[in-house]
Amino acid sequence: MCRAQLTSIAVSGLGQGSKEGLVLRREHLTNGSLLLAGALCAALLVGALDALQHTLYPAADAADVRGLHLIRGIASAIAFLLLGSLVAYRMRRRAWRELQAALAQQRDLDAAILANVHDGIVLWDHEGTISYLNAAARRMFGLEGARGIGAPVKLLFDSDYHEAFERRREQYSRSRQVGRLGRVRRSTAQRSDGAKFPVEVVVTATATTGDFIGAFRDVSEQLRRELAEQRSKSLRDLLDHLPLGVVVARAGRVVYANRKLVELTRAENADQLLGMHVLDLAHPDDRLEAALRNRSVAASGSPSELVQQPLMRADASSIQAEQIAIPIWFDGEAALATVYRDLAERDRLEARFRTALEASPSGVVMVDANGRILLVNQHVERLFGYPREELVGQPVEMLVPELSRRAHARLRRAFFATPQARSTGINRDLHGLRKGGSEFPLEIGLNPISTDEGVFVLASVVDISERQALRERAAQADRMATVGTLAAGVAHGINNPLAYVAANLAFAADELPKLLGTGAEADGSPSLGVEIAKALADAREGATRIGGLVGDLLTFSRREEGRVRPVDVNAVLESVLSMISNEIRH
Repeated sequence: MCRAQLTSIAVSGLGQGSKEGLVLRREHLTNGSLLLAGALCAALLVGALDALQHTLYPAADAADVRGLHLIRGIASAIAFLLLGSLVAYRMRRRAWRELQAALAQQRDLDAAILANVHDGIVLWDHEGTISYLNAAARRMFGLEGARGIGAPVKLLFDSDYHEAFERRREQYSRSRQVGRLGRVRRSTAQRSDGAKFPVEVVVTATATTGDFIGAFRDVSEQLRRELAEQRSKSLRDLLDHLPLGVVVARAGRVVYANRKLVELTRAENADQLLGMHVLDLAHPDDRLEAALRNRSVAASGSPSELVQQPLMRADASSIQAEQIAIPIWFDGEAALATVYRDLAERDRLEARFRTALEASPSGVVMVDANGRILLVNQHVERLFGYPREELVGQPVEMLVPELSRRAHARLRRAFFATPQARSTGINRDLHGLRKGGSEFPLEIGLNPISTDEGVFVLASVVDISERQALRERAAQADRMATVGTLAAGVAHGINNPLAYVAANLAFAADELPKLLGTGAEADGSPSLGVEIAKALADAREGATRIGGLVGDLLTFSRREEGRVRPVDVNAVLESVLSMISNEIRH
């Protein structure tokens, strides 16, 4: 479609009212001109014929007069037609020229509007072929001259949107709908060099040709603004929840103050601080130094040194505060942020920390990356026997036994290389070294702490001597329980055979003397029967003692308290001597 067609389409929308008015005006002029010209010609012709009649035939008869009237009528009609046609032609031609001039003016106006509109205007047909791009569209897509004309309109979009665009284009073509089609859609367009950018697109179907006009708006800047606003809001929310006072200034004037700063300065609200000069927050004696510091930060783009200066309050009082100036990007523009920390509050926090440190039931040692002790609590003093004055500044390896120091230093360096919370000594044999040289088992928990001065390690030290003693006693108890279980099994295994032995010994002791007799030999020595009876008595006594031992084993296995009863020491000794007499004799 040519530019004139597009202009006519635009005229159909933008200049529809003026065009219809011109057409109506032309029709009215045509009809009026015919009537006016015919009347004028007829009047002139009638007058001319009357004058000719009176001149040529002053005394004509009635027949001649009728003939003259007929001729006059015919002549009047001819004159009416000729003159009316001539006048009407001239007036219609004039009206047509006026209409063409108006249409040309309207086309120029529409073309100027399309050429200067900020949105890209693209025209394509039912097949999706581009027939027109305005100047903004050419700039937007990087198409110069005739480039883009005749190309598929889908090439203006990212390839990920081609299928969806073709589906929607076919749907619009089938619907034959006129006017705006659907809602404004956000998509990703593609320039001729392959660069992608976000656009908003609205499509309109024309009434005259049924082609489609797409209005493209590059929303890259809008998205950047939205992202900047979102980041600014997130930054404000973050600053508002900081436990430090923060003021942001631009061109020396406060544009933002967080809640903590309002609290520190005792202002009624943040609005009271907005617009004031940022140097008004400094003490008058320090304002020149603060101005030079802020200028240096703005010029270098690097944070200032941490300084301690008074912070002025709304009631003209002041507090001591640590301050640091930092260049930041705020609300899409460069700005200067000053962070304040109340030293009195810091001292209170440090006092609370030290109180909690001293109250800890475990020993606490803080060590730097070089292994130097920075602080200890009183529990460490009791554990190792050193006063803290002798520990602070010393290498932590002084608390480690001599044989383990080299390995400990290696492990410490490895921990600082990849610091993370961990416990040591749970499954390892770790010992500490007291001032007196004695060692004790311990367990250590390590927690890295990141500070402005670097990474420190907070170690909690627990003396596990008592725990180990309890563990050993529990292990001993477990072993004794195992022995008791074994003893119970042994006792049950011995008890029954022992009963048979005792019963048989008793039977033999009763019956053998009867068979062998109990008298003396001829030489006066005891008879064999007496010797056997005495041996059987000793065997029965031994079986009885074994039974007592079995009973003791059973008592031990049941973990019952032993029964206390009197013991005949002489009987025990005689029994022992009797048992070993055979060994003595041989």
